[in-house]
Amino acid sequence: MIENGRLTTPAARLVVLVLAGVVLAGGLLAAMLQPAQPPYWTLANLRPLADLPAGFWVSWAVGLGAWLVSAWVFALRPQDGAIRLFALSGAMTLAFTFAGSFSALALPLGEAALVAAARINAAGASGFGIAIIALFATYPAPLPAARALVAAAVLGFGGWTLAILVGPPEGLGAVQAITFFEMVAIMALALAQAVRPWRDPGKRAIAVWLGLSVLIGAGPFIGLVATPLTFGFDALMDENLAFASFLLFYIGIAIGLMRYRLFDLGAWAYGLLFYALAGAGLMLFDLALISVLAVSPATAFAATLGLVAVSWLPLRDWVWSRVMRRRQVDEAAIFAGVAQAVLMPTPEARAAAWRALVAEIFAPLDIAEGEAQLAAVRLGEDGKQIDLPPALGAPALALRFKQKGQALFTRRDEALAQQLVSLAELVESSRSAYDQGVNQERLRIARDIHDNIGAQLMQALHSDEAGRKDAMIRNTLADLREIINNSQGAELPLDALLADLRAEAGERLEAHGIVLDWEGEVPEGLSLSKPEVHSLRSAIREATSNVIKHSGAGWMRIAVSVDGAAIALAISDDGRGFADTASASGGGHGIANMRTRFVSMGGEFAIASHGAGTAITARLPLGRASAAPVRGRPRMVGT
Repeated sequence: MIENGRLTTPAARLVVLVLAGVVLAGGLLAAMLQPAQPPYWTLANLRPLADLPAGFWVSWAVGLGAWLVSAWVFALRPQDGAIRLFALSGAMTLAFTFAGSFSALALPLGEAALVAAARINAAGASGFGIAIIALFATYPAPLPAARALVAAAVLGFGGWTLAILVGPPEGLGAVQAITFFEMVAIMALALAQAVRPWRDPGKRAIAVWLGLSVLIGAGPFIGLVATPLTFGFDALMDENLAFASFLLFYIGIAIGLMRYRLFDLGAWAYGLLFYALAGAGLMLFDLALISVLAVSPATAFAATLGLVAVSWLPLRDWVWSRVMRRRQVDEAAIFAGVAQAVLMPTPEARAAAWRALVAEIFAPLDIAEGEAQLAAVRLGEDGKQIDLPPALGAPALALRFKQKGQALFTRRDEALAQQLVSLAELVESSRSAYDQGVNQERLRIARDIHDNIGAQLMQALHSDEAGRKDAMIRNTLADLREIINNSQGAELPLDALLADLRAEAGERLEAHGIVLDWEGEVPEGLSLSKPEVHSLRSAIREATSNVIKHSGAGWMRIAVSVDGAAIALAISDDGRGFADTASASGGGHGIANMRTRFVSMGGEFAIASHGAGTAITARLPLGRASAAPVRGRPRMVGT
């Protein structure tokens, strides 16, 4: 959109700038296709594309590419001073590459036009160098005496360029020396930015990346073309072909200016350095074999490959493993640290241990409380900060500046942090399951003590025979040991169990003047597991105790039968009954314990009263001893 004569949106700015570059590039290409003889500017008489020299295509692509890359960055952030300098350099590159292509035109031009093109080429090349010098003097942060450096570049190189532009055309060749010394200055400033003692790891990563972009993008042209020409030697390769690396230069600078994946720039930079050094070394080695030792190109190439295999690759691996590789993560130590944190006795201790663990692994300069609603690890601020969701009772944490401010958090750190959080959640859930199992075991012991031990001790208490009292106490101790151990040993025959329970219940009821009516028909040879024995025994004992203590009944009826794959139990009395379920157990836990036992093993339990007497019906499936406990409130039947 356009407001007050200004383009106000990035898209509008980008469209205008791209169109300008495409129109210029298209016009230059159209001029290059014109023949040496008329008629001109007709489709029928255009030169074939294959007739255009390779150097033109390289120069044309680099000029247009530099313009498009710098225009894209400028369209996004036109108010940024560094980006303005970058855009200016892109315009200068477009100018000097396109103007330099005029020498390859077949279309006859006058001497004045060719001289004008040469002057534009010289001005553009020098202007490119001055813009990049100003950029590296001030970005990522101003160097000491940055203004003086920029002023020196403008006055020195600008004055030198102006002198050759107003002088005779023969002096325009001095632009090679100007651009050489400008590139030396650019590389020196890039090196100064990269090695300065940065306190900000983000700016350090940018500086290193930009320095390597200059080395890789401009180094080949400087080394193979500019340096030999400056000192009176022939270029080592075609100037236009060598210039192709400048497109990498522009892409690298754009990435640094836009801070794209800043947290990974360091790793990328050192990887590119290895490849750049390898390429330069192999080229020099190959060149030496051919020019100095007069070795044939094929032999030189084979020797170069051998050098790569026996020296460079092992050297690269050694340097990377000793210097560049990040500290290896000790997975066993991390697991031990997470487990130790999870097993801390209190929530406060677990939270403190978790905080200490992440501090030890990442060594951040600062740890603060993060966003409470954060659900996953998040990498932010271009790698300066990593956010961890709540874990182990600790709030969400914001870790800033890895390794005490010496590094940025990377994608690898993000993945490691997510693994830590997931591992903490897994171990914590395992601890919760363990705690739940412990609590269930405690409840089991409490129910067994209440239902079995309590009933037997009360029976012994009311027994008048000393010998029988002692026998009951011994049986009670044996049951107590069995409850504690919860033995999963041999099964108990159902008929033997029912005979013991019938005798025990009859004796207890008789002592209180209550008549027992027992009905029990079960198939022979049927045995119950220990949990099934406990459930059935506890239910009959608890029901008998309730009748004795609360009902005031004259009789009690117990009926046990096997119905399919389940044991059916029906217990009733003629006592006073109860008004509601809560009063059925007289405020105790006996009824709830019976219900829990049956329901937890996949069975059913119901208790009802109709004003006079109480009726309990229950079913216990056989072979369900290992059934999972029922979570939540048990279903109540018949109430």
